[in-house]
Amino acid sequence: MREIAMCGAGNRELPLIDASSPGCACCAPADAENVEEPASAAAHKAADAGFPVRAEYRVAGMACGHCSSTVVDALIGLDGVTDVQVVLVPGGVSAVSITAAQPVADAEVCEAVAEAGYQVATS
Repeated sequence: MREIAMCGAGNRELPLIDASSPGCACCAPADAENVEEPASAAAHKAADAGFPVRAEYRVAGMACGHCSSTVVDALIGLDGVTDVQVVLVPGGVSAVSITAAQPVADAEVCEAVAEAGYQVATS
């Protein structure tokens, strides 16, 4: 039996995943086939006038789409943040890009990520 995703312009077959192997605490195993799946926070706050400011961070501890959604939700709630993009690397260090109407303090980002249960990598 096949599972078909019906979102978007085309159909795509979804692989079945063995959930009995260890992975993140919230769902799929860390060794799932979709290792790098960009996640986007859709329908964000409208950007204020002026040029957007973009910052890049490395976040450790995320293992699945639910993990990255948790981080996106935490960061999109920061004052002035209009967009958050995640390139997920399960079991590794994921790239997180923040776009904001004005600069966001690194300490605010680190605190929001920590409250979501993850850690901004320092090197």
